Amino acid sequence: MSRPALKKTGALCWCPKFVADFSQAADLIYESGNCAALKYGIAEAISRGDSQNARRLLDQLVIKTPPEARDPDWIRATERSVARLQNGASQKIDQRAVADLLNLPTGMQSSGDPIEGNPFPVVDPRYKVWDDATHGAEEQWCRLSSESENTRADRPDVLIDSVCKRIAGKFDIWAKRGVHVVWSYSAVRAYDQWLINYAEAWLQDVSARKLYSRVVPLHDLLAALRLVLTKRVAWWKAEARRYVAEQKAYFAKENATAPKSEAELHTKLIATEPAALSSSRQGSAKPGRALARSSAFVNFAAKLWLDAKRQSGNASVTGKQLNRIASSLDDQKYVPPAKYLEGSCARELKSFNSKNSNSRVGPIQTWSQLVAVGDKDHLRGMRRLLSRCAEKHAL
Repeated sequence: MSRPALKKTGALCWCPKFVADFSQAADLIYESGNCAALKYGIAEAISRGDSQNARRLLDQLVIKTPPEARDPDWIRATERSVARLQNGASQKIDQRAVADLLNLPTGMQSSGDPIEGNPFPVVDPRYKVWDDATHGAEEQWCRLSSESENTRADRPDVLIDSVCKRIAGKFDIWAKRGVHVVWSYSAVRAYDQWLINYAEAWLQDVSARKLYSRVVPLHDLLAALRLVLTKRVAWWKAEARRYVAEQKAYFAKENATAPKSEAELHTKLIATEPAALSSSRQGSAKPGRALARSSAFVNFAAKLWLDAKRQSGNASVTGKQLNRIASSLDDQKYVPPAKYLEGSCARELKSFNSKNSNSRVGPIQTWSQLVAVGDKDHLRGMRRLLSRCAEKHAL
């Protein structure tokens, strides 16, 4: 019988198909069933533990039944049964939620290493170099994973930028490890292909898991991430070539005084951290000399800068935030600023101090003074230094 015809008769239809698919039966009873059908459906829903349909059908029964024809005792008893079902379902959900909280997120045991094991035989000099570089990479991966994400999810562009930077940071960790064993131009080609494969693996992983697809369109996230990873691949390809060129120059100089084996030369070079890996030039940064700052200062300044960027939603660091950074640098005795600023910025500050040594303003000896004076060139130099420390810290 068709649904319109059934609706007219108010008859109960309970075919085998609906026994297997109770949700369809409940819908039909709700729309077309008479009081007897509604009571039958309520009893069936309760027996199946379906509190949602039981409540829906009970409400419909009350609406359809005239007040004088209602059975208050039966209704109250049924409401108690439905309430017990709802409480039981809620407790099950709570128990599952608690059970989930008793376990750490999946993947905590993973180091994130995209390559299983050491690809070189033990007798190969690159075996130990790879092992040492892997240990360093694992430390960086753990530190990156420990950083909390304070990104506002209400702005898709901010979320996309944050996700791309985080994945790029993870990409850089293992790309840096790989450069350590690029010892020839023939190895450069293999490294190039690995970079491309690794970048594409990230894109495929994000696409397969549909990361943040409820907040931002997956296409937009993939397009932005593809651009970021393309730039990182190009940058690391350039680093590999520069590293090989510097090796050749280094080896020529070393062999001119005392010939050594290739393994000895590489061991000595890696021990002093190759220039290609210690440079602060990253991404679109302009070529120039590496930061002549202690690693302690670089790491501390980088953390201050990155924390301020995260707090501002990766927007510009405000003057108030810059003042807090200045106070922290002063507290750690990283003074005077002229000792840490770069190139022309340091020279300009020294010139300023010389001119104002006996003036009311006086020389700038602390970072807090530098911010308070408010000279735009000095502030630009401070921001540039902090940004460069953050770039170096990311490697």
